[in-house]
Amino acid sequence: MIFSMTGFSSKVLTLSDKEDPNKLMQDLCLTISLKSLNSRFFEFNCKIPFWLNQIETDLMKHIKSHLHRGNIFLSIYAGSCNIITNIEPSTAIISNYLKAIDNIKSSFNLEGSINLKDLLTLPNIFESKEFTPNQKIINKIVLEIESLVQALIESRKNEGSHIEKDLKNRLKIIKRLLKELENKAVKFFAEKKNLLAKKAEKQKEELLQLPNIDQNFLQNLIAYNQLDKIDIHEELIRFDYGIKNLTSLLNSKDIQKGKKIDFIIQELFREINTISSKSSDAEINRIAIDIKVELEKIREQAQNIL
Repeated sequence: MIFSMTGFSSKVLTLSDKEDPNKLMQDLCLTISLKSLNSRFFEFNCKIPFWLNQIETDLMKHIKSHLHRGNIFLSIYAGSCNIITNIEPSTAIISNYLKAIDNIKSSFNLEGSINLKDLLTLPNIFESKEFTPNQKIINKIVLEIESLVQALIESRKNEGSHIEKDLKNRLKIIKRLLKELENKAVKFFAEKKNLLAKKAEKQKEELLQLPNIDQNFLQNLIAYNQLDKIDIHEELIRFDYGIKNLTSLLNSKDIQKGKKIDFIIQELFREINTISSKSSDAEINRIAIDIKVELEKIREQAQNIL
């Protein structure tokens, strides 16, 4: 099973003022959305009301434990008009103002009195009590976010199934091309071997004239070195092994496969490039290019796999 790294889920949560004993919250609608995009690592971006900042770290830990990797965006929007700020007089500050005024009057023998209008011009005589959600409200919000995480995982799973289908089709094409390449390579290697044998036979007389040397050994060594330069048997075996590893990985129960797929594709590219460089046959190189095209398509898909 393959999971994509992209996904989206959202929900509207209504909180009743009955859930706030301080009555600082009217019926409140929260629009909660969770989005995931491609990323090499886990990145968390959070836009939530200030009165929920206390749970931001816990939300990040919970989301990371379930989503593992990706650029994650959590957004909670609440209309500011639904939050009441309770304004109360700061009696301690007002009392100190009045005492200071009486002290001025007595110290300088001044007449007069202070009225409400005068008090209202003084700074900091009011204090606001900000809305702080109780545990019941927090639990309800966290529960909804947890359900959005599960919905996003399901969204990732659905997209991942389409990616998996495409990857398996690509592997079928590569296996078919690889079989065609192997058949061409056998024929090409046999032709080259015969050609080198004839060439070595022509050079036999020259080799026999060399003093103090085992001519048969030298003749065989020259032929072997030239054949070794065009022999792609080992590369084909390693490439086939890599394809089997990739197929096994796609069918495994591992949740995180994207990076592993990318590493295997790198190895497969290394082998197919070596095959191309060793072979001077146009048909083999054409097939190798077709294989590279399919590998590149798999690598592009791997960037979106968890």
